[in-house]
Amino acid sequence: MNQTIPVPGSSEVVAEPLLRSSAFGKQSRQYGRTLPFAESVTALDDLPAPYAAALRAALAGSEVTLRGLIHSPAFSTVAHSSPESVLALTAERWFLVTQAASGMDCQSGRFCDTALLELEMILLGGRLRVETLDGRARCTVGFNMVSVELFRAAAFLILAGAGVTTASQGAPQVDTRALSFKFQAALAEQLPPGQQLASVTTWERVLRPFAWLFFRRPAPPAGVLAITDRALCILSDPPDGKARQEKGKAPHGKIVVYLPLHAALSFRLLAAARPGGEETLQFSLPAQPELYRLRLPAGTAVAAALGKVLPAG
Repeated sequence: MNQTIPVPGSSEVVAEPLLRSSAFGKQSRQYGRTLPFAESVTALDDLPAPYAAALRAALAGSEVTLRGLIHSPAFSTVAHSSPESVLALTAERWFLVTQAASGMDCQSGRFCDTALLELEMILLGGRLRVETLDGRARCTVGFNMVSVELFRAAAFLILAGAGVTTASQGAPQVDTRALSFKFQAALAEQLPPGQQLASVTTWERVLRPFAWLFFRRPAPPAGVLAITDRALCILSDPPDGKARQEKGKAPHGKIVVYLPLHAALSFRLLAAARPGGEETLQFSLPAQPELYRLRLPAGTAVAAALGKVLPAG
């Protein structure tokens, strides 16, 4: 899974990809077209020249080891648009190379500084988003859902490097049978390997027609809070749009948010901005007082579960 990048200037890179490379991109180029699917590449020379040059400049100074190198071509649908990008993962950092109006832009952050990681998977389009503790570096990558396994592997690699572990009291047997089959399967798929599950709390979507009729406020989506020894894992359905709210339909896809259990992470219960039988939890860090907000139906046990592992602000 590792690939060694020599001192910049050399084109000799012997590597094994993060996952098996998606065949769509390379095979399609043989026939004169490129399909919008991300792929795990094995050498910087496999990247478009401007992206390879920008990444070489970012990695300059010493020999480093790349754990993953993902090239995502531009991708767009009626409701989703993502520019071309390159995501590189070393043993300790992520690098995101994109094209800006002024030229190539490269953002970088350490795994151990990860404050939030979000993996959004809705219909044909997905998005990987990373926020750092100080809020200065941000990683946002859009992708075609055909390539979701690449970005899930990248997310797990970043979370493994966060290095946050709380005190553990053995290995409790957490009963997940109360979850719907959909969330049981999603939790098994999205829980990072090596993390010990401590508790699971679930909530259902509660339709309140009057809240939508008078305030045009969609009901909070159903979801699950999974607490591990290293992070909070929040799985939820995507938020409703107007058409789905009126027809009482649930959207297709899921969103998973990981919040590593840093010592400074806290939460507080906010009063509902509008009537409608719901509550909002706000997660905060010293440099990011509004790191993440979670909308919930009123009366869930989520705040009580969080109070066992986080201070309430």
